[in-house]
Amino acid sequence: MKRNVVLTACCSLLFATSLFGAKPLADDELSQKRQHREKLLQRARGRFDANHNGVLERDEKAAFKKWRKEHRAEMLAKFDTNKNGRLDSGEREAARAGIRAQKRARKLKSA
Repeated sequence: MKRNVVLTACCSLLFATSLFGAKPLADDELSQKRQHREKLLQRARGRFDANHNGVLERDEKAAFKKWRKEHRAEMLAKFDTNKNGRLDSGEREAARAGIRAQKRARKLKSA
């Protein structure tokens, strides 16, 4: 079932990009996106997988979704300067810079 949905979505994307002349992502860009997504999933599993079985159970997924919603609201409150409910490219860059600074500060504190 999932496979059919994914295949349908991929075919729709290819059709839309060819129809509107958009350039599809190169294979290396797709693999980078997949690697990034997998890295995020591994982090989520490590942080929210309470029973350490490698799979997020229903309650663990609920905890993750709650955290993600709270985190998103926190990020919007902190970095959404024009208050349009989304992070534009400049705001995203500021958020990334802020996160990098927090990570550096944590490393220095723990060293």
